[in-house]
Amino acid sequence: MSIDHLISPSVQLVVPDDHRPYLWGPKQIQPLWDTISAGASSPSAHKDYFLGSVVLEVDRYESPMRIRLIDGYQRIMTLLVVLCAMRDHMSLIGLPIGDSITSRYLHAESYNAETTYRLVAHQADRPNFTAIIEGDGDVGATGRVADAYKFMRRRLLDACPNLDDFQQAFSWLHGVSAVVREGIVMAALSFDKEAAASLLPFLYQSNPKPFRRLIAEDKAADDVIAFAHRREQVSVFRKYLEDDNCFDRAIARTARKRGEDVWQQFFEKNPWILGASLGGQLLVSWDPSRLEQAVTGSSISGVGKRTDALLRTAGRIRSMVFAEFKTHRTALLDKDVYRSGCWIPSKHVTGGVSQLQGTVHRAVRHIGNLINDHDEEGAAIPGEATYLIRPRSYLIVGQLADLFSGGGGVREDKFVSFELYRRSITEPEIVTFDELLSRAEWMAGISQIP
Repeated sequence: MSIDHLISPSVQLVVPDDHRPYLWGPKQIQPLWDTISAGASSPSAHKDYFLGSVVLEVDRYESPMRIRLIDGYQRIMTLLVVLCAMRDHMSLIGLPIGDSITSRYLHAESYNAETTYRLVAHQADRPNFTAIIEGDGDVGATGRVADAYKFMRRRLLDACPNLDDFQQAFSWLHGVSAVVREGIVMAALSFDKEAAASLLPFLYQSNPKPFRRLIAEDKAADDVIAFAHRREQVSVFRKYLEDDNCFDRAIARTARKRGEDVWQQFFEKNPWILGASLGGQLLVSWDPSRLEQAVTGSSISGVGKRTDALLRTAGRIRSMVFAEFKTHRTALLDKDVYRSGCWIPSKHVTGGVSQLQGTVHRAVRHIGNLINDHDEEGAAIPGEATYLIRPRSYLIVGQLADLFSGGGGVREDKFVSFELYRRSITEPEIVTFDELLSRAEWMAGISQIP
């Protein structure tokens, strides 16, 4: 692991105050400088220089992740001091790239006022280290960190004395930068297996290439990635149902500012939820890029009507399936009781049923019993067709939470009224959003249902 990997925008390294402060002097710094200078003089060699190990321990997972630097402080501090000295030397000879060093390796402007640097130095070293970062390293400060900075400034001046040869100076300093940032490597260690596992997200973020290489060579990696993605999407599903603010923000991002469009876009990204949840047969999208289709329009046949989700069964013989989305906020029942113990469906439920029945009827009337698949040139593909023999349809609407009392118990009269209604409706089948979520969570392996 190089300093380029260890100093990450999402991580803050913290040195415990009960550890030793910075103690390196010329005896320890000179060999490191000799390594840096030799590497800068031979940039084509692409050699790694091993500097030892660092021991890390996760202290806080929230952003920014705080990692305690248990061992390796002397080495890390020296490398950062080298970068400070090099930044100021570049400014001296007129190279306008010092700010990039400060922002990439030293400052952490997104943190709060108490944690403004990527490395929180030992308490005894903070005044000098802060002064050096802020460009006040030449004001006569004393201490080991200040001495290390002055040592490096002298070495840079000695090694690159010809300040008039801009190209030579730039080339050599670029070599110094490459060695310090990428050429000097350290081994990252932790105390135990649990600590090592906690560091994996940080190690992946700081240097993802070796992880991706391992994943590419793992035969099971595709399954793991797909499973992890599905778990993440199911978490989004649940958040939409439970967090009104989150769902409102999602509505604001849609073109028409409608809740139905949020679910439209969500299920277009996750067709597997509908395909494996709605029925006993596996359902696949008619068009992998878009669920919504004009089922009696130019994209299918004839003119006119759209459905929120057009699917078809998978198998040797395929059948068309329709789905219509309302939102999880849609009421299942009318707000007023119709008769004692009797509740009628809300107008949005009955309207959705009527709308979907009309869509299916018009599609069958205009398309007939069969629609052929076509190739890119518009020719029918032999043996590839989808049937419309009393096509199945689904209305996805509301939540069963509507049927609970304010105290959290099931309102039996409401539940009975809703169940009797939806069981009497064979086309379309009515499924609530929370029922769909429960099936998705079960498939993603995160269901709480025993």
